[in-house]
Amino acid sequence: MREEPFLGVCLKKHKFSGRCITLEELFKESIIIREAGSGTRNIFERQLMNIGYDLKSFNKITFISSFKLIRELVLNNLGISFVYKAVIENDDRFGTFKVDNITGTHEFNIVYLKNTNAGKLVDIFFGANR
Repeated sequence: MREEPFLGVCLKKHKFSGRCITLEELFKESIIIREAGSGTRNIFERQLMNIGYDLKSFNKITFISSFKLIRELVLNNLGISFVYKAVIENDDRFGTFKVDNITGTHEFNIVYLKNTNAGKLVDIFFGANR
């Protein structure tokens, strides 16, 4: 477990890149989010609910189960997303943006089986993404 920035992500040339955007701007965009039950989706939905909104506020929503596919869709300028910084770190093709009361730092958990080499791989991953 560690704390990790939770960011809005877009293609670097997208109009949101490097900005703090309004909810009105956000809701006009096509959003790509994880499937029901995923940690990033839970964070995103909870943050929306805390300010009186839900996913129905968006113009278009695409649900995806894979961070890799979310990355590809964002890089093809097919929408924006909200992910942990580690998902896009060290890739300068992405731009990031903030939305008050939605983006910020959140707990990042990785679950794996004991007595496997998964723990070592997690350490390598986080070591490479610092």
